[in-house]
Amino acid sequence: MLNELRSPNWLGGELGEDDLIAVYEKSHKKIFDSIVKYSRKELVAKHELYPIGEACEFGEWKITELGKERAWREGILLGAHLRHEYRNSASRSRSDDLSSHDEF
Repeated sequence: MLNELRSPNWLGGELGEDDLIAVYEKSHKKIFDSIVKYSRKELVAKHELYPIGEACEFGEWKITELGKERAWREGILLGAHLRHEYRNSASRSRSDDLSSHDEF
């Protein structure tokens, strides 16, 4: 996933090569990689991405219904198939949408 995110297709070329290879002074870990990994952990903790397991393989970022709802609400671009799925599920009540997340 990190290699894919580094491509100009994802961030529109907003990050330069210097941004992608920058490292923290003390740990020498790559800043970009650390931010992406931290972001994934936070989204999983908020139940907006599935954790790695049966529903999501390593290297995938699979969005939950709660994550789709937030992305739609905040105007984050989703692929056409996700927008279609969200519109179709919007007719269900909010409590029905969130009840599937009780297992987390």
